[in-house]
Amino acid sequence: MKLMIKNIATLMEQCGYHPIDLVETPGLDDSEHDAVNGLLNKYCFLNARVSDILKMTSHSMEDILYSKYYWFDQYKKLAETYTGEDPELEHIQFQMMEQIMELSKGRVDWDLLEAIEESKPWLSPTLVEELQPE
Repeated sequence: MKLMIKNIATLMEQCGYHPIDLVETPGLDDSEHDAVNGLLNKYCFLNARVSDILKMTSHSMEDILYSKYYWFDQYKKLAETYTGEDPELEHIQFQMMEQIMELSKGRVDWDLLEAIEESKPWLSPTLVEELQPE
């Protein structure tokens, strides 16, 4: 599996995806707003450009789903530091997990999902490799 973490900005550019202001963030300064919005844009890119990614790269649908899960989890964690827990975000994340389970026909990389959710990359060789500096 190849996650889209290190190469996400390049991939967004190659696919012609231009980040937009997706979420209102009252009470946040510009840098906080940009950080929250940036993470949400990465998730939205993976959600909106599935066919482009599959055509233009060697990434699989499984790569896309796990990468979406990663970026959404990053967004959720940061957004909730400002707003508190949000059951709607929790529900969306659970639906993504269901998509992963359905696609993988029960062969879910639970170590990777736990590593993402717990912010413990060392629990998953896939995540460790993707987060290594180039």
